[in-house]
Amino acid sequence: MLSSSSPVRVERVLRLAIATALTSIPVIGCFGGSCSVGGGEKFDVTFTPCAPDAGASADGGACPSTCMDACRQLMPATFAGREGFCEDVDAATIPMTPGTQVTVHCEALVNCTGRKLDGIAAPEGEWLARSHGAWAARSHGAWAARAAWLEASAIFAFRRLVRELRAHGAPRSLIKAARASARDEVRHARLMRALAHERGFEIPPVPRVALEIRDLESIAKENAVEGCVSETYGAAVATWQGACASDPEIARVMREIAPDEIRHAALGWAVNAWIHRRLSKDARDRVRAARDEATRALLDETRHAPEAHALASAVAERLWAA
Repeated sequence: MLSSSSPVRVERVLRLAIATALTSIPVIGCFGGSCSVGGGEKFDVTFTPCAPDAGASADGGACPSTCMDACRQLMPATFAGREGFCEDVDAATIPMTPGTQVTVHCEALVNCTGRKLDGIAAPEGEWLARSHGAWAARSHGAWAARAAWLEASAIFAFRRLVRELRAHGAPRSLIKAARASARDEVRHARLMRALAHERGFEIPPVPRVALEIRDLESIAKENAVEGCVSETYGAAVATWQGACASDPEIARVMREIAPDEIRHAALGWAVNAWIHRRLSKDARDRVRAARDEATRALLDETRHAPEAHALASAVAERLWAA
């Protein structure tokens, strides 16, 4: 059924596959609200802060001036590909005296997202620059702020997909589903923005860029990575978050978002099936290679988080190997 170009048919398969995959994750592994299914790996960072405008230490290395900067810049190499967040409840009370050593508590979270907009990277340093109050130090606030920005960028990713599908003569069902997905992302961005605001964060705007219509193989490669891998895993995580996040507001929001994310993932697989029949064998092989590489990268990124890795492995076994 994943070879069908009907989003509705694929959605039924995905719902069952994700529900089955979630049974492989122990309930004891539930998490507070991060994007990591089983919570993040904890680590401490000891560093000597610089003045906020210093930028670099005397030897030219990274010079964090806040708890969040330290957790991001000094995260151990074993957590490569993950997001470092400050875990201290009120980092504003931690003395950050330039030249005086301090130790802070951090968490490495798996960064799972939906469909990202090609060519635009999420801003890293602006979350704290635009934050206020004690709640701004909480990792859940930083997570919600980043998620809100990514949801907003996904609006434009789906709008671009609508234009490209129309330009290449795609079936009406695919164009309609892509347009509906863009509308979903507007609502998702609003929900996540509200969570971030409650925790003291403002969200930087997504830059507007001119994006040209691409050829089918380019569209297929991006869709294989963002739709078949990232969105499918993100839909599974959102479902899990809605079921057991200990933060009731995050659980409520994710229960609302999860069904939409499953539909978005189904669209990715349906687009993949439609384009597949229009590509040469060599092009199909390159698209499959891009999807396989994205799968390996996700499995590698989650290897230190047992529950996250178990979920990614279960989804990979049931869907991505198809």
